[in-house]
Amino acid sequence: IGLLELLIFIILPIILSIAIIFVPLQNKEIISLLVNLGSIFSALLLSVLVLVFDQEQKLEDRKEIAEEKGKAVDPLFPTKKTLLEDLYYNISYSVFCSIALVSLCLLYSSIKYI
Repeated sequence: IGLLELLIFIILPIILSIAIIFVPLQNKEIISLLVNLGSIFSALLLSVLVLVFDQEQKLEDRKEIAEEKGKAVDPLFPTKKTLLEDLYYNISYSVFCSIALVSLCLLYSSIKYI
């Protein structure tokens, strides 16, 4: 993990979470908006995750076909493979955060309005 990734994916969300603790969410519409936004965002990201996984499989298939035919493998194969793996993990983390947002908002609204 690089310093920039640590800052963006761990430190920044923690700082924002702590800052939001001090902002009261009294309005039901805000919580509803966050639930809708998180649900839509996670669904779209899951679609992108499937596409990235499919591209990674196609890249592997192309490498195997080239090796079987005795052709040269794409010189950028390791770079493309690493890029797709990193993208896969970043999108997975974003899906997790989105699902956590929806779950926590629903929990907050169910506890608050009981």
